[in-house]
Amino acid sequence: MFAVGIVIGSSPALAKQAVDKAPNWKRAPSQQDFLGVFPKAAMDAGVDGKVRLTCRVTSTGLLTGCRVLSETPPGLGFGQAALAIAPQVLMTPAIKDGKPVEFEAITIPINFEAPSPSTGSRVSGVPDLHGTTFTVLTKVPWTATPSTTDIWAAYPQSARERKLSGRITLECVIQKDGVIGACKARNLEANTEVFLPAARSLATKFRAPLKFDDGKSTVGSHVLVPFEFQVDQAPAPTFTSGLPWLVIPAFDQFEAALGPILKAAGVQEMKVKLECGVAQEAYLKDCTIQSASQEFEGLQPAANRLAAGFILPRWTETGSTYFGGKVVVSLRYILP
Repeated sequence: MFAVGIVIGSSPALAKQAVDKAPNWKRAPSQQDFLGVFPKAAMDAGVDGKVRLTCRVTSTGLLTGCRVLSETPPGLGFGQAALAIAPQVLMTPAIKDGKPVEFEAITIPINFEAPSPSTGSRVSGVPDLHGTTFTVLTKVPWTATPSTTDIWAAYPQSARERKLSGRITLECVIQKDGVIGACKARNLEANTEVFLPAARSLATKFRAPLKFDDGKSTVGSHVLVPFEFQVDQAPAPTFTSGLPWLVIPAFDQFEAALGPILKAAGVQEMKVKLECGVAQEAYLKDCTIQSASQEFEGLQPAANRLAAGFILPRWTETGSTYFGGKVVVSLRYILP
């Protein structure tokens, strides 16, 4: 027999935010969940670990935007393991004026207590002590994902009629062609079971990279894929705030695209608001000018050249995508 202890702080440290009711625990990951991501080297050596995460809590109780505040001991992968398990945490959302709202920051302490070194890492849910060792990928650089239209089309009609929102997390295995399969629901709740067929159908549209950075194959690795279904989301929504940019154009790109336009207009500063589409590769495209501080000749083609330098995540931590939707970007550029 062996024991593994995973302790999540009983009282999260909350940021100061004016709400009527703060977030609280609803569901924490099980010990089996943590075994799936426990760092193998630490597991083999019987080393314990401690991590402190800071995360936002969405209006549906999902942890997102998590980052590691501290990790002890460093360098063994406990921080990454804590990030990998964050999608399995569910909280009651913050309440303000009787409605659930996003909460800006909580601090979550997580303690990893290792089993005996002979146990090894294994697939969650295997009852024996010597199950299969596997790798869990986090922050997967997907090469293809569903679009916003795909998510809308997959939304269960029965849930839409009941105005029901929900989320599902699948644990899947990367196959030889980059598709993900053998998907199993993680910590499925009765009120979200209606979304399971939709999540499984959307999972077929994902493609994972076939190799790690070191050239080794990703085939057989496990991925946790969250899906969030919001009943009020449009088939092709427009996103206007809180965009988690992975890449934005460098200053010299702004200078090359917009500098000559400002000089020709004889002004030092430009303000412009763009509405752009989001390509499958998650860069911006097909921008239109919603407003500008004045008329600028050549602004439209310059904006389209810059657009490809803005890149969003292909799949978010909350289980959605920007692909197929539109985003509004406000730019301000001043000549150096």
